[in-house]
Amino acid sequence: MKGSTLTATPIQEESGHWFRTLADATSSAIFVYRDRILYANRAGEHLSSYTNAELRRMSVGDLVDPSHRQTFQELQPRRPNGSDTHRFEIRFRGKDGIERWVDFVAQYVVSDAHPATVGTVTDITDRKRAETELERSRERLDQAQRAARSTSWEWVVATDELTFSGFADRTLGIPAADLIRSGQEFLEYVHPDDRVRLRRALLRTLKGEDLSIEIRVFDAHGRTRWLAERAQGIRTKGGWTVKVVGVAHDVTERKLAEEALFEEKERAQVTLASIADGVIRTDAEGRVEYINPVAQKLTGWNLAEAYGRPVSELYRVIDITSDKRLLNPVDRCL
Repeated sequence: MKGSTLTATPIQEESGHWFRTLADATSSAIFVYRDRILYANRAGEHLSSYTNAELRRMSVGDLVDPSHRQTFQELQPRRPNGSDTHRFEIRFRGKDGIERWVDFVAQYVVSDAHPATVGTVTDITDRKRAETELERSRERLDQAQRAARSTSWEWVVATDELTFSGFADRTLGIPAADLIRSGQEFLEYVHPDDRVRLRRALLRTLKGEDLSIEIRVFDAHGRTRWLAERAQGIRTKGGWTVKVVGVAHDVTERKLAEEALFEEKERAQVTLASIADGVIRTDAEGRVEYINPVAQKLTGWNLAEAYGRPVSELYRVIDITSDKRLLNPVDRCL
């Protein structure tokens, strides 16, 4: 990255002593070089693991990782009659073989009446590792959101600004270029029957409750999608909620399956209610879950009274020849 332009600085013999004293006192590595290294401070020796004598037989390019040498050469100051400064990040590899990321600032100078370059080098390995790990974490989060068909979001209360993370277009069914930018815009996509519920839930979140709600939204094609919204408020020390951070998960497939199951159950209930046989359905413990009208007439129990009772309370099975009580068929089945 090209930096600001500075005045070329002559390094004369009388100022050389002060330059070396200051250079050795700094924690950044300093190299003065042309084709070969003319000077390296103590930090430069430490960073490269080479002695000063060894460095003087080398070029700075020898310390640069091979994959970055072309970039290093292209960004060197080359203005012998003016001034030039460049700043860039490259990988260094010293005598110990350890790879380090460095922030390299190269400045044109005049040394002994000849052009040269001063390179100030700062080890930024820890920062680059942190950036790499952060990027990996983001990638893992993106992969998880892609797999879960979800997106995270953040709503700033004071400005109504609403931002989404990656894959919001997939989750919401809205092209990335048309993504919603405010809470008010989002409400326009929410199904009218769910807007009041969402507003009330958000008001409770502003007061300290966690948000947990399932709502319907319209995608770009006007189709209905179900979103499961989970969120928490971020509050100041004074207790004011300044923003709400949450996750929206596309649960359309589950809701459609639930609706289909409910409709199937409704059809089954209608069918059972219309047949001429008495039908009693129980759970695994033999407790009544459903009794159709014919069974209600035969047993004398209505559904409200029978629900949850052991089926043996509704009726007993008697052998008509011996008049002895038989094992209830439900108990035998279970």
